[in-house]
Amino acid sequence: MMRRARPSWRRVLLVALSVLALCAGTARAQGRAEGSIAGNVTDETKAVLPGVTVTAVNPATGFTREAVTDAEGTFNLVALPPAQYEVTASLAGFTTSKNTITVTVGAEQRLAISLRVGSLQETLTVTGEAPLVETTKTEQGSQFNSNEITNLPTSSRSYLALAQLSPGVVGSASGFSSSGNRNQQNNFNVDGMTNKNLNGGGDFGRVTPEGIQEFQIVTQGYPAEYGGAAGGVTNAVSKSGTNQYTGYGFWYQQHDKFNKPPFNTTPVTADGAEVTAFPVTAANYVRREVAGFTLGGPIKRDKAFFFGVLDTTHTTTKRLRTVQPATLAAVRQLAFPDLPDTDANAAADFTPKDATTQVKVDVNLSTKNTLSLTGGTFRSFSPAGAVNGRSSVYTTSEGRNYTNRVGGSLNSLPSDKRLNTLRVQYLRNDS
Repeated sequence: MMRRARPSWRRVLLVALSVLALCAGTARAQGRAEGSIAGNVTDETKAVLPGVTVTAVNPATGFTREAVTDAEGTFNLVALPPAQYEVTASLAGFTTSKNTITVTVGAEQRLAISLRVGSLQETLTVTGEAPLVETTKTEQGSQFNSNEITNLPTSSRSYLALAQLSPGVVGSASGFSSSGNRNQQNNFNVDGMTNKNLNGGGDFGRVTPEGIQEFQIVTQGYPAEYGGAAGGVTNAVSKSGTNQYTGYGFWYQQHDKFNKPPFNTTPVTADGAEVTAFPVTAANYVRREVAGFTLGGPIKRDKAFFFGVLDTTHTTTKRLRTVQPATLAAVRQLAFPDLPDTDANAAADFTPKDATTQVKVDVNLSTKNTLSLTGGTFRSFSPAGAVNGRSSVYTTSEGRNYTNRVGGSLNSLPSDKRLNTLRVQYLRNDS
């Protein structure tokens, strides 16, 4: 009796993802989550060298991508997760060349390699930085790395606030404006998948800056592959684990002793008299604490990795009444006898809070196939009962917001000339 061969787990995975893709509905324009390295290889006489094996290795994860130069001596290493790579070029009868180059999201790094005749044991090592100007593209924009995202001060817990440091980008009430367009006309991508709220037009739930490795904002000249944007396009890549266990805790505080909110507590009436509406100490009270931790490392060395983040924010401030007691008494007498706002509510505590989680798993299936799985949540709570600061007729109602995000990306290289990218994502928001 013949025994039927069991399908490999890789084949089962590919079939499952393909079925998910067919069920995913209408495809949307994708962002970028990777970069690339391209260039040419010549000998000492500047003659092109076909058949050279060019290999890029990320020492931190063991990720490897390989290509062979064509008849014109050119090579292209595509779909490289942003990181620092060691690029090796080797050909029988020539010395081996080794270069160190940094790949950033959405960018193509150019590399010119020169080999000279020699033994296989000889190695020429070249260390260089990525060029400031990308000469192969017409896109205009800015890059922000992990160090900048983590350490540059912002008044919010959104990495998108840093986009305002890019030329042509200014802040707006709901986000930022790029090249004169509204925030609703921007496009937001995380790990190559859309993060745009099609209802309100902004980003879909907050992503903590502690979980972002780097991001790119493109303001002009971006290709049609993005689509759906008249303003700027942001491409963010979340952090990944490596062969080393890493992690840290963080705690930030905003305190009125160091940062007092501007508020006029002594308005002047028409006759020039000053009226104190409420105590100055109440008007200036602010406590905001941000705390959390990150943890990443290997699941299987050089094969699978994880990275996770927990980010929480608790705020206590005052909601202040701006209508005078005499006005309130008149309104109650004429129209609203049961007006809920009272003198005791001149300054009420307002204590919103939120929490963000993020998890990412990367798997090096082979030198031709890589898999990335991501997930995240955002929870926010706004309590009821505090006056809103503009009118004493209304008080805030309770608000809760839940956002869930799950996605996956599979990059496959059937040949040196072909790249298949499959991305599937599930987004849900309840308010």
